[in-house]
Amino acid sequence: MKNQETQYSKNNFNKSFVGRMVLFTISLQAVYLINAKLDLSWVLRVVLAIIPSVALAYALLALAALIRNGDEMFKKIMVDSFVVTGLITLTWVLALGLLQQFNVIPYLSFYWVFFIMVITFCIGYWLIMRKY
Repeated sequence: MKNQETQYSKNNFNKSFVGRMVLFTISLQAVYLINAKLDLSWVLRVVLAIIPSVALAYALLALAALIRNGDEMFKKIMVDSFVVTGLITLTWVLALGLLQQFNVIPYLSFYWVFFIMVITFCIGYWLIMRKY
């Protein structure tokens, strides 16, 4: 019974998380497009900048629910993956920031940080799954 509940939980997670990440991606692209095309006041730009963050937080709630409903091994794997992700991302972002500050590389947008985090999480999760 527990395996069926876990399987249902993971399927439910996949549907809700993917849908919420699509909402995040669409809102992020829309914000960029709107900001580039319209001359908005600073107040509207602040409100516009918050919209993708809310959509991402909504997606992360689905991830938190999956972790909360998972077994102890799954929770340990996820926590270890997040720790590895945080450490590697922090290291890369520090290095990239210093390289930009010293004019060694051109300015990179925050998309790169998000991309590095996602790739790092995937690699870390894969490595930790192999360990257990």
